[in-house]
Amino acid sequence: ASALHPSPPGYQGRGRPWYREAAAQRAPILTAPYADAATGEMVVTLAVPFGNNNGKLLGVTGADLSMNALSTMLNKLDLHGRGYAFLVDRHGRVLAHPDPRQVGRTLKQIFDGAPPALLREIHDASEGGKARLVRFEPVMGLPASAGWRVGVSMDRTLVYAEANAGRSMAALYTALLMI
Repeated sequence: ASALHPSPPGYQGRGRPWYREAAAQRAPILTAPYADAATGEMVVTLAVPFGNNNGKLLGVTGADLSMNALSTMLNKLDLHGRGYAFLVDRHGRVLAHPDPRQVGRTLKQIFDGAPPALLREIHDASEGGKARLVRFEPVMGLPASAGWRVGVSMDRTLVYAEANAGRSMAALYTALLMI
């Protein structure tokens, strides 16, 4: 809740799952996406407990991050028409994607056959029958439990055609490492 989006009547922050989890863990947490109580928009909450010098918990503060804002930011990554960037959690569930129908789905549901592993390596994959090159990069600075990764999926045919046209394999790796 904020001055722009006041809390609904009867709202109690201490009863929210993000508050209880951060208080119980005594560590920062990042929630899975959920509908915000004030706006109905899909958000994630970053919640951080705080206490006094004796270690007594005084409360938890939280900030909502709009999933739409995250998607917009990822969609601004310029991959020169070769592909797109997307965001997944540690389970391979898509959190942000240029195609809103893919949000909430798993990599196994999006990619044909075995889904690409959530590793910092380039994987050959197939999506809708089209050859793709896929790579993941961990999102740093978040609670470890989040396990978020930015994925880049590029049209394998386009990338290799550029490399074969004399732009060298360095161009291929540069394109896949631009995240």
